[in-house]
Amino acid sequence: MTAARHPMLLAGAVVPVLPALSAIAAPLWTSGDPQQMSPGVRLRAPGAGHVFGTDHFGRDIFARTLYGGRISLRVGVIVALVVPEIPRVVRVVRAQVLTLREHTMVEGARAIGAGIPRVQGTHICASAILVESYLSFLGAGTAPHIPSWGNIMAEGRAYVQLGVWIILFPGLFLMQTVLAINLIGDGLRDLLKV
Repeated sequence: MTAARHPMLLAGAVVPVLPALSAIAAPLWTSGDPQQMSPGVRLRAPGAGHVFGTDHFGRDIFARTLYGGRISLRVGVIVALVVPEIPRVVRVVRAQVLTLREHTMVEGARAIGAGIPRVQGTHICASAILVESYLSFLGAGTAPHIPSWGNIMAEGRAYVQLGVWIILFPGLFLMQTVLAINLIGDGLRDLLKV
């Protein structure tokens, strides 16, 4: 496989490196505590002291976004949000199998050992991350004091006119991660068609 032949797969594999490394190495990238409140620096715009700015409690958005990635990315592979997706995925896969099972690409995929979970796993992972963000945004996800991308954006929505950066940076990390996971899925699909 060459990168030139499967650019989506390559892009999808490279793009999520930043959020994943940021989340894993959050203590190395920032010395700030994502929960530490500093009322003296409330709603500060991004600058030298706070790269992504601060929220309405004076918490550093950079630290909260990096640590929030730990929760949001972990949710992409936890059972609680993956299990409800199984019936929908099975229904979609069954419909596709019935229409495509006789194609040469299916025989080729079987020959290299590809199964349904490998391809659908990217869809389920991206969906689980989005569902966690939706639930957290609505207040039904992780506890409000635990930073996740959905929680950070939910807390910032009341202050969006004063500080758009509160929801901008976690939203960009969420968008980049889900887009990358979908690119991986599309790349795998293209790879299996060859």
